[in-house]
Amino acid sequence: METQVKEKANEVNLEKIEKYFETVSKHLFLTEKGKFFKAFPVKVKNKLYYVAMEFDGIDSNNVYISDVDYYVKNYGSCAKNVISNILFPQHYNKKTSIPNFKAMKEKVAEIKKFIEEKFDGTNAQKIQDEVKKMLVGLTVKKKEE
Repeated sequence: METQVKEKANEVNLEKIEKYFETVSKHLFLTEKGKFFKAFPVKVKNKLYYVAMEFDGIDSNNVYISDVDYYVKNYGSCAKNVISNILFPQHYNKKTSIPNFKAMKEKVAEIKKFIEEKFDGTNAQKIQDEVKKMLVGLTVKKKEE
């Protein structure tokens, strides 16, 4: 009985996190350091992960793939808040939402598809390195006057 209650609570927490990422993934952010920041969910083999990317499109590209189950199992009903605080720390490197642009939307769709096809849950470092390469050259181009 206790196991069923815990499983149901974990299910509810996962649903909350999925809804959170539905909202977060619609936005593109700019950090205080002038880098882009994008986070979105990915399901691999019916398991939920989140991808967080902080990049400048040149040579400073960071990509993280994290297992959402880890947070649900270790933080329970606080899992969504823990993830939110990891992605958006309150005291430093604040992020401002900026309009998404076509090239960003297309690149995120390409990256998401790549991760869904190539990530097996154990090869995170290899996938993160490949995604970093995919981000090179992705910058905002200013309109010509």
